[in-house]
Amino acid sequence: FWCLLPRQFAMLAPVKPWARLYTRGFAVMVKKTPNPASRMYFPQGHAVLGDTLPPMKFVDKFECEDSKLAGAILKVRGVQEVLLGASHVTVTKSERADWDMLSANVQTVVDQFFTAGLSPVEEGVTPPPPEGGDDDDPLILQIKDLLKEYIQPLVQEDGGDILYHSFDAESGVLWVDMRGSCDGCPSSTGTLKDAVLRLLAHHLPEVQDVKAISA
Repeated sequence: FWCLLPRQFAMLAPVKPWARLYTRGFAVMVKKTPNPASRMYFPQGHAVLGDTLPPMKFVDKFECEDSKLAGAILKVRGVQEVLLGASHVTVTKSERADWDMLSANVQTVVDQFFTAGLSPVEEGVTPPPPEGGDDDDPLILQIKDLLKEYIQPLVQEDGGDILYHSFDAESGVLWVDMRGSCDGCPSSTGTLKDAVLRLLAHHLPEVQDVKAISA
């Protein structure tokens, strides 16, 4: 599989869970998120996706043809989801996994990956097509524009992402896809009601409620 890395990435010895890992002068910074199951990893001096691609979500180590980095991280025991961002990687752990062991191993993978000079995504990778298939609807375009301009930058700062999924014009319910630290976060429901719904309803009264699709 494309996501398989050289042999040294397969077995990871336990290391101390430092917030900053140094190897040959290289540093991987770790940041906690509002979601206790997710953390952000910043490879210092290196972009991950940069500004050319939107955040990319991976949940299966065998379906990482677009990203060797995501595939390598998903091979770490206890990792449930990987979200690649512009300058960071958001990792979500399984319920039983312990950050004390898991975080240090993720730091090691990220450090070794960038130290080896590997590219986070394969050459020629393009953004996925937008959800919904109704981009010709002026209301949908406005919803997407508002999400992109006001909401996405905020949630991406905390290691998450939010994408338009669909809109039920009859009920006024907007369905969104919560990713990264937003997915399963205890405060995500409040975020949807307090921030997303308030903003969208102010500009677009057609939007009566916002709900997240199931993972």
